[in-house]
Amino acid sequence: MQTKQLEPKKIATTLHLNKLTHETRRKNKAQQAIKEIVKAGQRIMGTEEVKVDQELNSRIWYKGRNNAPVRVRVVYERKADADNQGKMVTVASYQNVPTFSGLMTEKIVDQ
Repeated sequence: MQTKQLEPKKIATTLHLNKLTHETRRKNKAQQAIKEIVKAGQRIMGTEEVKVDQELNSRIWYKGRNNAPVRVRVVYERKADADNQGKMVTVASYQNVPTFSGLMTEKIVDQ
């Protein structure tokens, strides 16, 4: 059986972290938010490995482990892995937005 070949692409989406970490204990909110960002990246981009950018990680943890942000705008970029030839890896990075009102998931086309 032949598997589908993945191509590089970028998608910007908003994740509502309060919904995703609702059932989590207070002391594990930020840690669970990172896990949910990785899980969403695996689901959206179809790759096993999702790397969280340093800026996104610091934005999740900046209010401590108890208080993760309510929403966050994440840009998922699927690209070839430098270590393993032929494999794709997804990099999740932070996108600063003034307001989350009216934002939709959109595909980003590089020029």
